[in-house]
Amino acid sequence: LHNPRAEAARASGCSFDDFLRLMQEDDAFDAPLTELGRAQALEAAHRHSGSLGGVQLVVSSPLSRALDTALLVLREARAPLVANDLLRERSGWLLNAKRRARSELGTLYAGVDFDGLESEADSLWGSELEETTKCAERGYQLLMWLSQRSESEIAVVGHGGLFHYMLNEHPRVNADASAAARFANCELRSCTLAW
Repeated sequence: LHNPRAEAARASGCSFDDFLRLMQEDDAFDAPLTELGRAQALEAAHRHSGSLGGVQLVVSSPLSRALDTALLVLREARAPLVANDLLRERSGWLLNAKRRARSELGTLYAGVDFDGLESEADSLWGSELEETTKCAERGYQLLMWLSQRSESEIAVVGHGGLFHYMLNEHPRVNADASAAARFANCELRSCTLAW
């Protein structure tokens, strides 16, 4: 079970250290989508029903909870789903940020393209929490990857930490306040990228 207690405490104003402590107490390898997360994803799919048909590509973090969210929310898009390691949550220290082997993911999620993952095993995760500047740089590299794609309507499914550091801390990313605001769980936000 990923982080419902930690998110509730953060919403109530707990310190970042308390937030991390709660995350660690509830930590699990490649944490699955919780029942609350499934309910949020189904609600988002219902709320945006009819507006996602133009999506030409879905790019997701290879962590199970993100893949499950993508499959639940964007099922009407009928677009190819590609997993990308650049979309991973801030990596290290917590097991919920450690991904499964590429071959295992391919077995669990047969319709997803995992060819672009950096390696069979998780080469990003380590025992130390990834520096925020490195997480922001991964996010920026994702934006550069997206800029090279031919599709114009791309749904990106990732994690709040990555989006926060990419949109607020990378020196080459200039996001307006609405785009850079903290993401809620299962929030859909439309952004236009300009280069």
